[in-house]
Amino acid sequence: MKKICLMAFALVIAFISCKKDPEPEPEPHPSPTKVDSLTNKLSDLELFFGTLKDLNPTDNVVEYDLNTPLYSDYASKRRFIYLPTGKQMTFKASGAFDFPDGAIILKTFYFNNDFRNTALGQKIIETRVLFKKDGSWIFASYQWNDEQTEAFLSEESKEVNITWKDINGIAQNTNYYVPAPNECGQCHENNEDILPLGIEARHLNRNFTYGNDTKNQLEYFKEKAFINTLPAINTIAKAPVWNDPSTGTLEQRARAYLDINCGHCHNPTGTANYTIHLNWEAADNMLGKCKMPDYGSRGGGFTYDIVPGKADSSVMTYRMKSTLNMDKMPPVAKSFTHQEGVQLIKDWINTMSGGCPE
Repeated sequence: MKKICLMAFALVIAFISCKKDPEPEPEPHPSPTKVDSLTNKLSDLELFFGTLKDLNPTDNVVEYDLNTPLYSDYASKRRFIYLPTGKQMTFKASGAFDFPDGAIILKTFYFNNDFRNTALGQKIIETRVLFKKDGSWIFASYQWNDEQTEAFLSEESKEVNITWKDINGIAQNTNYYVPAPNECGQCHENNEDILPLGIEARHLNRNFTYGNDTKNQLEYFKEKAFINTLPAINTIAKAPVWNDPSTGTLEQRARAYLDINCGHCHNPTGTANYTIHLNWEAADNMLGKCKMPDYGSRGGGFTYDIVPGKADSSVMTYRMKSTLNMDKMPPVAKSFTHQEGVQLIKDWINTMSGGCPE
């Protein structure tokens, strides 16, 4: 009997020792319950804890990413949303989500010193901010100091010389342009209103790693009570990743790239609504096939926006490659051609058939 009791006791001890300890509760890092106005220093917003350049979000801040992001001279970006306590975004199946007053959207631009090894450090350039106040969005720009210890509110544009090694180990250099806040409306204006870019269901429907867990971003927003309602994930549109063939066809990936990089202006209610339409929903006959450009002098001498089967004779690829101020597309904050993006669009155009009248 004693032997049986000892065996039972040993089994209990073994079970207890094998049982997993519960996951520790994350340490709280409270955010402000609300933000009434933007501060002169980024740190004074109290949206990040610890060393500022690490961008560790406080409790009312969530990080997110996009399936296909906007190209910005090869800069990398980290994106965050802050909501006042008890406030939520409103989900929309299409179009930008609605935000409450006091919401802040932050996008920090940085360059890795070596794209082959991020452990070799980075240089943060700017943090752009959209702040919702009295029903309207306010643009702001925080420019980082050389010491990477603080970012300061600025109304001025500037150029920053950046050097890095690309994914092939080749040294690159550009004068990165930091736009002034009053320039932001060129891309964000839609139907005489200001809207956030990228905060749409199809761009956000993707996984992201939060701490040790990888979760669908939209489901995480719902879990954090950041969003008021959420349909089943498998019913929500999902944009392809422009450089990942497993996520869509060549045409779908090209359209996703044009949508995020050009579609905010080139759509029926955008600032370039009178030209070609390049938003995701645009009809095929609005993409510019065999259409003469509205600004012929900016077309590099080519006749049509898109010549099916002839990417090198198309105005679209010429303007995407160009860095000339009068010709380049997008027209703002681009000084360095996105070679891979241009190649994607060229590959797509070259698969088209039909040609154009001579």
